[in-house]
Amino acid sequence: MVCKRITERHNWTDTIFDRYSRSCFRVRSIKGAASLSLLLALMTLGSGICLAQMHTVLTPVSGAASAVTQRRINEWAAALEQARWTLVEESGLRQPNETLHVYLYRVAQPLSAESPAQYTARIDSYLAAFAKATAATLSVRRMPTLLDNSTANQIVWQRAVRAISLMSGRVPKSQTTWTRTRKLILQKSSGVQGTKKTFFDTAGSNVLGSELEQTLGVVLEARSALRDARP
Repeated sequence: MVCKRITERHNWTDTIFDRYSRSCFRVRSIKGAASLSLLLALMTLGSGICLAQMHTVLTPVSGAASAVTQRRINEWAAALEQARWTLVEESGLRQPNETLHVYLYRVAQPLSAESPAQYTARIDSYLAAFAKATAATLSVRRMPTLLDNSTANQIVWQRAVRAISLMSGRVPKSQTTWTRTRKLILQKSSGVQGTKKTFFDTAGSNVLGSELEQTLGVVLEARSALRDARP
């Protein structure tokens, strides 16, 4: 926007606007006894500048964003670790020496004597943990202001930001997959599993297992990067 010198021949003298902080402008001098609101109205009519823009002009520009702290980094890493803990450790379902891949595909299906309601609640808790971690790290989807701007630290932060950005897309996708495959995985049949009649759909659980594995992988990548990151 280019500001022009505006002259009024009655009770007004010159008002000059200078370019300030890209799109903001500051009033240098206003002479005369007329109120500021009347001046703004006159300027709006005379030069086509809207009042909303003028309000922005007179609003102080906020200072630079504060640099990230080690405490904040620890909080983000802890939120990601909690998601991992909920999925892998909390239930105590992982068997000795069981790889993460095998474990995730196994827990994606109903367990022995597990009712449909219990199975649904368990998977829901996994996805809720992912969603909570995503919400807690929302501000890390953009590069924060750093005190240590070394190349090594920049690379670590780029890893963290990239992984956390991927989380925001992966978690809803996992939820959609669960919604779509749940009816396939649990269906009434003539067989009896525990006290509930259910049908286990292997293809559906494999799709869900893949989703859990991919989403957890992104969580672990983000957590690893934040553990190496410095303010």
